[in-house]
Amino acid sequence: MSQAVLDNIPTAPTRDRSLAVVGVFLLVSLGLHVGGFWALGEGDARSRPAPRRPVEMVMVEVVKPPPPLIVGMTMSSTTSAGSFAAPVGNTAYGRTGPTAKDPKDV
Repeated sequence: MSQAVLDNIPTAPTRDRSLAVVGVFLLVSLGLHVGGFWALGEGDARSRPAPRRPVEMVMVEVVKPPPPLIVGMTMSSTTSAGSFAAPVGNTAYGRTGPTAKDPKDV
């Protein structure tokens, strides 16, 4: 090969990455990280709001008033083919009235 051919071959570009550039990058990165962690640590020193009291749940039991007592027999203990008429009610304790109540009302 001749010298003219060798002179015309393009050379690869040289990279100008020196240790100084990498060192500066690492120092800046380290400084940013140290500053960030320091700022996060200073956040704990600030006053925090007082913790709120826990909410206490209270169970409330609703008591329904008992149904009124109507003296008579329950519908399940009556039949349609009986020899006597008995009043319908929800208790057998007490005295029956002079007139029987409608079974739908009991």
